[in-house]
Amino acid sequence: MTTTDETWACPANPFNHNWDDTGVRCSLCGTERTAAAAITSLVGSHRGWSVERAERLAAAHRAEVLRDELQPVLTESPCTHGATDDEHPTCPTIRVHADDADRFAAMVDMLHEVRVESEKRRQRMAAAETDLLDIRGTLSPNGFPRRVPMELGKTIAPVIEWLLDERDELAARADKAEAERDRATRAFEALTERHDAAKIERDELEKRVAELENGPLTVYRTRRVVGDRGADLGYYHTREQARDRCIAELRARGPQLVPDVIFDWIGQGHIEVLNISTPDEPCPDVTDYVVVEITVSGTAADEGAVR
Repeated sequence: MTTTDETWACPANPFNHNWDDTGVRCSLCGTERTAAAAITSLVGSHRGWSVERAERLAAAHRAEVLRDELQPVLTESPCTHGATDDEHPTCPTIRVHADDADRFAAMVDMLHEVRVESEKRRQRMAAAETDLLDIRGTLSPNGFPRRVPMELGKTIAPVIEWLLDERDELAARADKAEAERDRATRAFEALTERHDAAKIERDELEKRVAELENGPLTVYRTRRVVGDRGADLGYYHTREQARDRCIAELRARGPQLVPDVIFDWIGQGHIEVLNISTPDEPCPDVTDYVVVEITVSGTAADEGAVR
């Protein structure tokens, strides 16, 4: 059962106060409580009762006591000097007519409400002090190292400010770490895409190699033929590579070519002959360079004959 006592904290006993015979003073720490609080705690602890119900009962009792104390005043009384109002208008005797009884009753109820509110505020203050002690014990536990870098003074506002700064710094570090994680994730995704593309390219190359190993290969042979003699310039996988090899050889070994020279290839079956001409002389000149399309085995290509 919850009682008013449980809102207090005894420094000497973490479970509860040890009230003495008077019921209003703790024999361990010296904390005192009002008689009303003691009665409320005792009554509220009985089966079927609560603190709120006990407080209402104590408040009603206090109102009855105040009414009984004010009852002699709540009657009309003559002047103690034996004079009337006209004869003695400034008589110091307190005289209250019965008609004013309702106003005094309202004042008594107001006084009771003020006392109840004051008691609630006192209990809230006691709870706040208990929370403060708990916070201090958490920040600087007895017998263990202090968990904050500064000494705990009369107030803990500096500690709270330091904790908030630490929280902000940790939040900033978390945001930075999250940004770095996002960058790493994007980089990993890019590497994964490149890896997948490289895997596809590798599979295609392996497929091409298998085709070359299992079947014939068409290559292009470049030659320079002078009279009945000829010299091989090399073997190439594509026709464009072979043509470029002949043109390069012509530029390197042949006559000086004009800038606007035109290269043309005249085909004769599997053989192409390089011809050159210019816009001023459209009649082509036949060169000594030819490209021959031939078929070889995959083994010959693997041995390095084809470039």
